[in-house]
Amino acid sequence: MGKNVTFGGGVPVGGWYSLSVYPSGSYSYSGHMHDSGAPSYNFAGVCVVRFSDGTAFVFQTSGRMHGTFESGSRDYNWSRSASRKSIRDAWRASGGGWSARCTNKVNADIGALVDSTIQAVGYAAKVIAIVA
Repeated sequence: MGKNVTFGGGVPVGGWYSLSVYPSGSYSYSGHMHDSGAPSYNFAGVCVVRFSDGTAFVFQTSGRMHGTFESGSRDYNWSRSASRKSIRDAWRASGGGWSARCTNKVNADIGALVDSTIQAVGYAAKVIAIVA
């Protein structure tokens, strides 16, 4: 799954993210955000993949983009690829059944964002965090 990201309310931040999860247990979570305005912003991104066996995997990232009034990069990029036996096992136990939800915000509490995104995919018997 992948998507372009924009924010309302005049927030001059935008970009994209991509998450791929495979039956082998491998995954890739990457993205790019850019601040084109004067103020700086903190970005938080969370994707939750919940398999039908009740195991949920939380892919999360956070970083800062600097605006005109602060020195530093206007961009926040992330990329993480690896393989987890627990993903392969959950995929097999679920017969490939899954649901997913991604949420992206600026200047938000990452913990609250993780909690609300997990709730959006339904009951999770087990939650496994993956930080990018």
